[in-house]
Amino acid sequence: MRNKILISLMSLLVLIFVGCAGTGGGWQTFTMPTNPDYLFATGNGESKQLQLAIDKAALNARTEIGRQMELKLNSLQKSFAEEVGNEDPELNQLYSAATKAVVSTQLMGSKIKEKKYRERNGKYEAVVMVEYPLQEANKALVNQIKKEKNLYTRFRASQGFKELEAEIEKMEN
Repeated sequence: MRNKILISLMSLLVLIFVGCAGTGGGWQTFTMPTNPDYLFATGNGESKQLQLAIDKAALNARTEIGRQMELKLNSLQKSFAEEVGNEDPELNQLYSAATKAVVSTQLMGSKIKEKKYRERNGKYEAVVMVEYPLQEANKALVNQIKKEKNLYTRFRASQGFKELEAEIEKMEN
């Protein structure tokens, strides 16, 4: 009886060690949602302290969301410039400043949607998925544009502004 327990215990330990000896890629994966009203990103972090590993992972994910936002806002800026004309460098500069101000914020409204972590070799490894509602980015952009009277007047008359406001309204309802 004692030998059966010992063999069972040894078999269990072998299974645990074999399972942990892989590359670890599987535990770090998330199924990325496809909600068009949100931006999603994942990030990794490592530290001797669990909370610091999670914080590092969240920061990396938020940095990626910032990159995604910048791409979306740059696309909007190009559409706006095409509509109102590229000849006004002051207007383009004001829009670029508004875009940078929005992207450089702390991404208020972003939150950790999922997180996973494990302890390995005396350190914690964490991976998180952060979500950010596009409504927040759109509102921040409109508010930043409103601060610049000249930009706001020209942008408000554009089709791009009407689409942006319609998008915000759709997300609020």
